[in-house]
Amino acid sequence: MIRRRLFVPRPRFKSYADLNAWLEDRCVARAKTHPHPELPGRTVWEAFEAERDVEHGRIRQAWAALEKKRAEVERRQRELVDAVREWMDLGARVRAAARHVGLTSHPLVARGLEAVEAMREIAVRLGGRQR
Repeated sequence: MIRRRLFVPRPRFKSYADLNAWLEDRCVARAKTHPHPELPGRTVWEAFEAERDVEHGRIRQAWAALEKKRAEVERRQRELVDAVREWMDLGARVRAAARHVGLTSHPLVARGLEAVEAMREIAVRLGGRQR
C-alpha cells in the first residue's frame, strides 16, 4: 500500500538526500491529512506533535538531571583531590620535621609516609597531579 502510494510510478532522484527530502514531504503531507487510527478527531500529525513535545520535555528534564549529577561528581572529585594534596603537603611537613629532630627512620614516621603515598596514588588515579 505504501509502496504503491509513494513509488508508483517509480520516482527518480539525483541523490539519496533528494529522495529523503521528497519522502519526508510526502509523509508529512499524508500525516497532516489523515485521521489518527486510535485518537478520534485528531490527525496523525497532531498526535505526533503532541507526543513529540512531551518527549522533548522528558529528554530536557533527563539531560538537566544528568548535567546536575555530572557537576556534583566533578565538584566532589575536586574536593577529594584537594584533600589528597593536603595529605601530600602533610607528608612533606612530616619528612621535614622528622629530619629536624633526627627521627627519619622511626616506624611511626614510616607508616605515616606510607599513608601519604597511598593517598598520592589515589590522587593520580582520580586525575590529580603528583607533586
